[in-house]
Amino acid sequence: LLLFFRSHDRKSAECVGVVEQTYRGQDIGMVLPLVSKRTVYSRAEIEEWLQRNTLVILFRFTRSFPPVSKKILEQAGIQGAIQSIRKITHEQYLQCFGRGLN
Repeated sequence: LLLFFRSHDRKSAECVGVVEQTYRGQDIGMVLPLVSKRTVYSRAEIEEWLQRNTLVILFRFTRSFPPVSKKILEQAGIQGAIQSIRKITHEQYLQCFGRGLN
């Protein structure tokens, strides 16, 4: 599962998606076919990112849910750079999102 944090205004987690595929690397020949119908970024932007090792995550949006604030996430022990990729425990997930996203 991927939980998405809205960092610009509300500072809350508000939607979830399911990872379908990942790729880590720099090969434009691998990345373009993966993302061609799933991105708003230009080839030039993608090539710029691929100058260094890059993680590509293909996911399927599942649904949105009532906002879970950064304060609630922090109370569950989820701290630091919340808008980056982070692994959380099952217990933290349950504490923040209850059983409502199962």
